[in-house]
Amino acid sequence: MVKQIKFIYFDVGGVLLDWTKVFQTAASKFNITVDDIGDVFDENHDPITEGFLDAKDFWGKCIQRYDLKNASDYDFLNSWVSDYQPINEIHDLIFRVKSKYKIGMLSNIYKGMLPLLLKKGIIPGINYDQIIFSCDVAMMKPNLNIYKLAQERAGEGNL
Repeated sequence: MVKQIKFIYFDVGGVLLDWTKVFQTAASKFNITVDDIGDVFDENHDPITEGFLDAKDFWGKCIQRYDLKNASDYDFLNSWVSDYQPINEIHDLIFRVKSKYKIGMLSNIYKGMLPLLLKKGIIPGINYDQIIFSCDVAMMKPNLNIYKLAQERAGEGNL
């Protein structure tokens, strides 16, 4: 027996938004490379993705590593989000299927981003049935437990 689809989760990065230009604005402003910021990100990937390190503290690590001047008041979170671009074809799809299916987001994402992503129209401004972000549940994909949580919140059985 084939189960009827009732709930669709969308990832954020690479699905709802294009993140290929991430960190370009900050790197340009402070005369460092995207890879410089990326190196600090890679070193702090798990804590920032699981919500134990926010964007301001992450930026502080960049400031310290590269001895950046006049950088402590910089709105790094806004800069980070502004480097993202919406993937409009997926946004259109969500608007088309929202009346037929429950829609959720399941993503490795960082503290404080959701309000900015919505405000800037980088992700669709709909009433999501579930939002599961790694930074809010202190676990990240591909950890099986985040998928179990998503399945439970969607009202489906066990994996």
